[in-house]
Amino acid sequence: MADIDIIMPTWNKAATIAAALDSVFRQKTSRTFRVIVADDCSSDRSLEIVAEYEKAHPGVITVLRSDRNQKLFRNVLRAYAVTDAPFFCVLDPDDYWTDDAHLEKAVGFLSAHPDFTIYSAGIERLERDGTRRRCAEFPEAESDADFSDYLRRRAVIAYTQTCVYRNVVFAKGLPGDIVHPPAPTMEQTMRGDSFRNFLHIREGKAHFSPGVEGCYRITDDGVYQSVSEAKQQSMNARFYADMWLYDGRRHEQLLAIAHGFENAAQRLREKEAAERGEKAARPAAAKGKGLFKVEKDFWRLDVYLCGRRVFSRKRAPKIKRIFDRRFRGLSDDEARAVIEWQYRTITGRVPDLDRPKTLSEKLQWIKWKRRDPLMITLSDKVAVRDYIREKAGERYLVKALGVWASPDEIDFGALPDKFVLKVNWGCHQNIICGDKAKLDKEDVKRKLEAWTMPYSNHYYNFLEWAYLAIPARIIAEEFLDDGHGLRDYKFFCFRGEPKLLVVCDGRESETPTFTTYDCDFKRMNVVWGGGALYKGEMEKPSAWDDMLEVCRKLSAEMPFLRVDLYFVDGQVKVGELTCYPGAGWAIPEPYSLNEELGKLLPIPELGE
Repeated sequence: MADIDIIMPTWNKAATIAAALDSVFRQKTSRTFRVIVADDCSSDRSLEIVAEYEKAHPGVITVLRSDRNQKLFRNVLRAYAVTDAPFFCVLDPDDYWTDDAHLEKAVGFLSAHPDFTIYSAGIERLERDGTRRRCAEFPEAESDADFSDYLRRRAVIAYTQTCVYRNVVFAKGLPGDIVHPPAPTMEQTMRGDSFRNFLHIREGKAHFSPGVEGCYRITDDGVYQSVSEAKQQSMNARFYADMWLYDGRRHEQLLAIAHGFENAAQRLREKEAAERGEKAARPAAAKGKGLFKVEKDFWRLDVYLCGRRVFSRKRAPKIKRIFDRRFRGLSDDEARAVIEWQYRTITGRVPDLDRPKTLSEKLQWIKWKRRDPLMITLSDKVAVRDYIREKAGERYLVKALGVWASPDEIDFGALPDKFVLKVNWGCHQNIICGDKAKLDKEDVKRKLEAWTMPYSNHYYNFLEWAYLAIPARIIAEEFLDDGHGLRDYKFFCFRGEPKLLVVCDGRESETPTFTTYDCDFKRMNVVWGGGALYKGEMEKPSAWDDMLEVCRKLSAEMPFLRVDLYFVDGQVKVGELTCYPGAGWAIPEPYSLNEELGKLLPIPELGE
């Protein structure tokens, strides 16, 4: 067994791998080492070059070959699986060490300080034009850090080029949650040095030495270097969000860091849009005309006069402190407080969760208390497809064109000219493509990246419990057009029987209409939340009886379920099923209808 394993994951690096290997064999150290070259089916001369070094240094190099390209994550896992030395490091084949005493310094420090698991040092950059300069982002002073510093973003850990680790994670074999990550996107976020750093700083401390010991080559094909700065910040956001999941949701600071990176990405995107002459979107909603404007969200109220802020007030600070803790879990009383506060803020009414009477109040109680596993399946736009297939039949499903865990996996070339992209746990997280030639793919991927972040989950916004256990997925479906902008027939079903229909017309426009019918398709004089009504007369769908029967089959096992249907080309298709329509905040006028619908939904837990 060597003292240190040097892992070199390789794919088509014939132009630079010799420089990396030369820097290894120049090391002046009393420590023994082994070089593990994990080749990911290179098609250039990379392996031929490695073979020359094997002849010159017999018994030092181990080559892991592959007959297919596995991508970086799976490729580096092969190397982790065979590393058994007390210490290990990763040296990418397009980088190299500049200090011939690097290994001696790193292993010497870690050997003398058993409570440390990471050693790293200063780095210089080799720019595309051949110039070299020190990476200014790393300090010129020594520093030590532990996991609490990491959570506060005070830990200094350099890039892969100079990181050396005490082998406390992989020496006994690969952990199962790395081989089979808890979230599919983690195959992207686990592939680099950030994940290695996260794993090891949880087990000990990190030491940074300011002396320059390695060189970071800037290339056009790097996973991180080849994308825009805004995309880099989004990648950072995804990493910390995934680490929050990987670490069992114990440290909400990780999600706070993810928020910070995503906000930085948004600022950069707005800057890039401004440089292109495009109008950058404003994050806050502004109301008012002329010289007077009001901007507000859940937590803040700002008033402007002549463009100058004249009044500012934080809203509901106590509730905000409770709401900010939702990532690590809320107590029963805290969840109730947030649900009551949101309901009061949105509707202007105080809900009675001890004796709920109306439908909207009972939906708040269901958010707070009900934990029916079937609700998880019904709320997942991917998983629910099997349920629809079983209960109603294949012909009622909208055709699926693909399902992915990450927007980077989407092959847009394989999609038709028209399609719809959805996030399986979201609401209004849809991208309708009517002409693929005009689609801004990077903008689409940016939106999907943000929508699949953990903090985009409905639970963390509206405390809708069923969404909490849903893994984020992206689904592409066929483009549907019924000639009306795709009318959405929303059936309110109680104990397997449809009782009310709300037809949404112009669903993707700025002025959708919501018109209510009874189950004989007679129009009712009802307005939902001040929304507009359809001015003309709608024809009763010719498949009306079929629509009602589909609703009965899909809602039979639920006390309440809203079933959304489309009617296109003479066929009924299921749009979605929802247990919490409108988060339970949509209140009909007259208010008496809210009370009548509440009577149709008894809650046995309350003795009804």
